[in-house]
Amino acid sequence: MKILFILLSIDWSCWLPMLFWLLGAFLLGWLLRHLFGSQSNGENNQDNDALQFQFDNYKRDSENKYNSLLAKFEGNKEDSAKLATELSQIDALTTQLQSESNKAQAANVVGTSSDTMSEKYYKAISAFFGTKIVRDDLKLVEGIGPKIEEIFHRAGLTTWLSVAESTPEQLRAILNAEGDSYKIHDPGTWPQQCRMMVDDEWAKLKAWQDELDGGKIH
Repeated sequence: MKILFILLSIDWSCWLPMLFWLLGAFLLGWLLRHLFGSQSNGENNQDNDALQFQFDNYKRDSENKYNSLLAKFEGNKEDSAKLATELSQIDALTTQLQSESNKAQAANVVGTSSDTMSEKYYKAISAFFGTKIVRDDLKLVEGIGPKIEEIFHRAGLTTWLSVAESTPEQLRAILNAEGDSYKIHDPGTWPQQCRMMVDDEWAKLKAWQDELDGGKIH
């Protein structure tokens, strides 16, 4: 009853403008908060989209780099396996050649035909090279064909040793004398190749010739 009496005794004509002002301020604050709050959420969403875009790009680039490195790794594994196989073949040939060489030396001591031992020796080399090996065959040199072999024979170079003891300049002079068509050939490695044949370094020669292109180093 006291509260009702107090409320009835209040002069509302003084308080009503203040109440309306407070209500208007509340509504204005609510509208402003709703308006700017929506803009802030929109900006946050844009920032999140930008971050997601950057993350997706980084993830894609990382996956591409990983796949590239994985492909290189697998390629290196294959190359290593091929090299291991080639090295095993070279080791086997070296062992076989050494054995044949020892037999040839023993044959010379006991009087066995050296021609027979040489035939077995070059047969073993032929199996490795994939072509028939004949002593002093200049065509075994990477870069020398039948025509150039014939030219060298006419010049007195009929053996591996004779070519091995020549200089590239001397060989080039012989070729130049035969005309312009032979000037394109490069005899820079020919004496060294023949030296390997003379010294029975066949495994080393085979590995080196695989790197040559017509007698030229890649």
